[in-house]
Amino acid sequence: MKILILETNEKGKKVAEMLLKEKYYNLAIMIQPDHILTALKNEAFHIIFIPLEMKGSDSLELCRKIKAFYPKIILHAYSEQCELFNPETMEKTGFDGLMPKRLRKKPLLTAVEGAFGGLLGAGVRT
Repeated sequence: MKILILETNEKGKKVAEMLLKEKYYNLAIMIQPDHILTALKNEAFHIIFIPLEMKGSDSLELCRKIKAFYPKIILHAYSEQCELFNPETMEKTGFDGLMPKRLRKKPLLTAVEGAFGGLLGAGVRT
């Protein structure tokens, strides 16, 4: 299974790599939101993590665009202020989950393993 994380913070990138590569997940990290759609044309990802607070980019619009072309991709949002976002709005936009921005091992692995379990149950090949 392939994971894509949009993360501009160097420390956040290192934490994500450390947590996910230890589990042998195929991980890509991007720093430019506008490159995601191009990357998806060239490579299949199963789950994408997108920060809700991005300078110069609208994460909700990015989610809509991704889901319009790739409806089976699992999209998780992450934010420093999860409580400010309405779960209903997030779901209607196309996000499949919301996590705290400070990447921690348990919530991150739970989100990844839950997404992969759902994909495998739906017959998606890894």
